[in-house]
Amino acid sequence: MDFSEAYTDRCSSVGHAARRGDIKSLRKLIKKGCSVDVPDNRGWMPIHEAAFSNAAQCLQLLISSAPSQSYIKSKTFEGESALHLAAKCGSVWCTELLLQAGADPNDLTNDETTPLFLAVESGCGDLVRLLLKFKANVNGPHSCSGWNPLHQASLMERTDLIQLLLESGVDKECEDDFGIRPLFIAAQYGKYESLNLLLSHGADVNCQAKDKATPLFIAAQEGHEKCTELLLSKGADPNLYCNDEAWQLPIHAAAQMGRSKHSNMAPLLLKYGLKLSSLYLQNCLEYNNFPLFRYFLSQHCPLPSGDELDAFKQQSSKSHHKEWLPYLLLAGLDAAYLLDATW
Repeated sequence: MDFSEAYTDRCSSVGHAARRGDIKSLRKLIKKGCSVDVPDNRGWMPIHEAAFSNAAQCLQLLISSAPSQSYIKSKTFEGESALHLAAKCGSVWCTELLLQAGADPNDLTNDETTPLFLAVESGCGDLVRLLLKFKANVNGPHSCSGWNPLHQASLMERTDLIQLLLESGVDKECEDDFGIRPLFIAAQYGKYESLNLLLSHGADVNCQAKDKATPLFIAAQEGHEKCTELLLSKGADPNLYCNDEAWQLPIHAAAQMGRSKHSNMAPLLLKYGLKLSSLYLQNCLEYNNFPLFRYFLSQHCPLPSGDELDAFKQQSSKSHHKEWLPYLLLAGLDAAYLLDATW
């Protein structure tokens, strides 16, 4: 290795030619005896430059001029091989050259990212097919957070990639480090087409993350009405608690947000079997959501009684608005019990 060509701020002359895709200059430099394995201050060698620049001819020349078999698998300081860089920039030709030369399709970067994950992230279906053809493990570890390529494809709403991954045997119930599945990601970000495709392939509509949150809960919380109705129509349970607390239901998530785009969540949830509870009235007071408060009363929501009445009184005393009181009187609650707490 000729260390005299390594610089702190730029690549070697061979690396520079590879970066530009200048095959003529690269041939001359190699013929002259210049090293092909001189790293820059990022640990990038000419092979990395060629792969990331989609300079396939230069890459092919560098592979054939490799000083050792390990050259094809050499990594940058971030643990990226030339294959990672080719996949990141969506280069099918460079990726195929590297795979044919023996690059590992399941190699990991320092942050545990695979070429397959980067290919999905680049949005190139042909590249994904190529990696799968060379036995990329569709269910192995793919990122530091535990995300599978199916998570990423769902987030991007690339139904073609979702379909391709499913046909290649990906686990549709794969979980990241927080127990979050691709269906949850689609629901959280309002990716209706991703959600519909995953559900049509049998994804568990009532799956729960490690914190017990469900796709329905997060869709309602984010105000994604179409996704919420789709989940409900496919069997999502509006009465499934998202933790051991009785107030953690999708309807509570919608009440907490209280924005206009959440206004249709309560009718939707009721349509698909939400069981009304007096606790919802207390929850509405907590988040000052008076339109939803009135709506629950109009739907004959049970009024607080017994121990619940004491809790409701305590919550009503914290409210800075008294809009709720006339509606409770009209609904038939003896509001005298509450007056000491409010005036």
